[in-house]
Amino acid sequence: MVEDLLVFIRGTREANWSLHLSSVRSILPWFFSYDRINYARYLSAYWMEMVSLEDTHPDANNQLQSGDFVAQRQQSYGFAYTACDQVIEQTVNRDSKTKGGLTGFSLHKGAVHRWTLTHNERAAITVECRDMAGHGSTTKQRAELHDSRSQQDEKDVRNIMTTITNMINPFDPSINPDVLYHITSGKEAPALVSTELNEAKERGEKAFLTFCKKRLQSNEVYIHHPLKKMKLKTFKDVSTTWVTKHKGREIALKADCDLFARLIVIGMSRKINMSEMLTYSLGPLPAALAYFDGSIMKTNKAKLLHFLEGAAHPPATVDSIPRGSTWVWDGMALVQTMKPQPTFGMFADSILRMMVSVATATSSKVVHFVPDTYRTVSIKNAERDRRAVKGSQVLKIYAEDQKIPKQWSQFLACGENKDNLLEFFYTRWCKSAGYLMEDLTIIVGHGGECHALKKITHKNLEITPIHNLYTTQEEADTRLFLHCKHAADYSSHIVVSSPDTDVFILALALSQEIGAHLYFHTGTGLQTRTIEVQRIHQELGSAVCDALIGLHCFTGCDSVSSLYGVGKVKAVKTLLSSTEHCHTFQQMGKCFDVNPHLYEPVEAFTCELYNLKGMKSVNLARWHMFKSGKSAERSLPPNQDSLQQHIQRANYQAAIYRRSLQARPEIPSPVEHGWRREGDSLVPQWMTLPPAPKSILELVHCQCKSLQCVKGNCTCRRHSMPCTDLCNCKNCENV
Repeated sequence: MVEDLLVFIRGTREANWSLHLSSVRSILPWFFSYDRINYARYLSAYWMEMVSLEDTHPDANNQLQSGDFVAQRQQSYGFAYTACDQVIEQTVNRDSKTKGGLTGFSLHKGAVHRWTLTHNERAAITVECRDMAGHGSTTKQRAELHDSRSQQDEKDVRNIMTTITNMINPFDPSINPDVLYHITSGKEAPALVSTELNEAKERGEKAFLTFCKKRLQSNEVYIHHPLKKMKLKTFKDVSTTWVTKHKGREIALKADCDLFARLIVIGMSRKINMSEMLTYSLGPLPAALAYFDGSIMKTNKAKLLHFLEGAAHPPATVDSIPRGSTWVWDGMALVQTMKPQPTFGMFADSILRMMVSVATATSSKVVHFVPDTYRTVSIKNAERDRRAVKGSQVLKIYAEDQKIPKQWSQFLACGENKDNLLEFFYTRWCKSAGYLMEDLTIIVGHGGECHALKKITHKNLEITPIHNLYTTQEEADTRLFLHCKHAADYSSHIVVSSPDTDVFILALALSQEIGAHLYFHTGTGLQTRTIEVQRIHQELGSAVCDALIGLHCFTGCDSVSSLYGVGKVKAVKTLLSSTEHCHTFQQMGKCFDVNPHLYEPVEAFTCELYNLKGMKSVNLARWHMFKSGKSAERSLPPNQDSLQQHIQRANYQAAIYRRSLQARPEIPSPVEHGWRREGDSLVPQWMTLPPAPKSILELVHCQCKSLQCVKGNCTCRRHSMPCTDLCNCKNCENV
């Protein structure tokens, strides 16, 4: 599909009529597949007429073949032809504009007629006035060739790469090519969705050929006769369904983009106060916090790292790492970046060899390898499931010469496999690290334990348990700083190596408590850099760095959703604009139970994120934005009920982060802190209120069985609404 669009653009830019028609022909089946009725009907007729021009109007065909279907406004650069309708918009229509447009001065029929007839004259007057003022037409360099545009394009490419890295990388060679994944949620497409997505163009092609044969070539069917929709399933049909009971009857609400508008229409027909209606989420999921499939909303965390890097002047990146620094590695992040070797033993050796070579280059004496642990029930399971590849199996590592599985990403998708792999590293290094280590101590975390490996002879190692680093912490994000605190007893410079923005935020917040000079080593390839954490801490101040933990959790991390359309950079700028906001987020995470006084200022902060400074209630903010025309579901902030659940989750995660320096923090169950148990999993408790007022839930869908929804008894037809997938009707004609 993307290639079709690029070819279409190329045909226009090169004035290639044959390529233009070929690309249109290639695009046409998609319009039939996905029920774009007007495009399917009229573009088919356009294509049939144009390919017949050689026989019906040969002179016109020759003109079009010579490129006269496009226009070029300058002759200095190639690949610059523009579609005629676009040229008209950029020239005549723009020069004839009036303030407020046509409706800005009159809707009177005669005035509109005169306005249309003088279109070209007004444009000509505008051009003459511009020439008289010395601002006539000039030859410019193409915008794509400007240095600023080239730099912006390069920045956009990096942003796309970062975003894909944070989501699901479809170009990863280890991803199963026979399976379709949702690029943001990472969920595998159900069998029906996968089949219909794969067959979409083929089905569209058949529908197109049938349309041409019956309506354009033989007139067997009138061209304007209704086209039957295919209603092919896509990822949007993999939606969460919420079931409630009303008057003894179960009502199922399916999360999709039509439900919000449908409920609004029903509420208006029942004359329900709109401001009251908008205190409900009007869907089974809060659209600002969750995708339709029930997964948490994601954001680009890397932008926060880049923004905070830019806070220091001059830049806080260092050219060289101080000699003798202690390295603290994010173990699983390191594993993910390393190329798999033929056997597990060789892979373990390559990991160790890489850490030793980096330590040797900086004259380091101690290196820490810090792992995650993977619990069956965890608040991070949602993120791990998103990154996971379905179909992974537990693989027992029984020997050093055992071959690594070809589906490496699929192997690493299983938490138990990663636990086994990390434990194997420790076992392998205890046996063979002496051959690879120089005068170096390797401190290895594995499971909840930690041991120091120190070379005595070429074959022998001294293995010492470090009880201070025995921990119940689950995440490497927090465990890294427990190791940093330990390293500060014997090292004044510590380098934390991790690609994760979460780790950088914790480094800023905890750097003063650790008591050593912290550096953050991150990035890949040409983007690899080492950031001096204290420099940025001094620039921002202790209060802001402390508040960043709460803010980062509230605006989206691995376990907590982000707010749709609200980026982290905007949130930080809003935080920096007020000491009250800073104080609010300093309090987040002080204890696991949310302080009741925290809800109100966080709610006010949320309103400010949606450009409603001074407003204190998100429910009022929703009503204000709705009546001002911003009624798209996701453009509204979450309702108060959903926001309070979100605050509980953010506070819980922030409380875990603030206890990073404790080996055995007392962490209560996440249930009743914004999550709930669903089988063996933890899922977000999105809201406690029903999706909509009870009085309108009964009108969400109809139950017609035999009347095909053609009579007034149909609930949907009675309220002038089409039936949807929510209805239980049979052979419906009310579409």
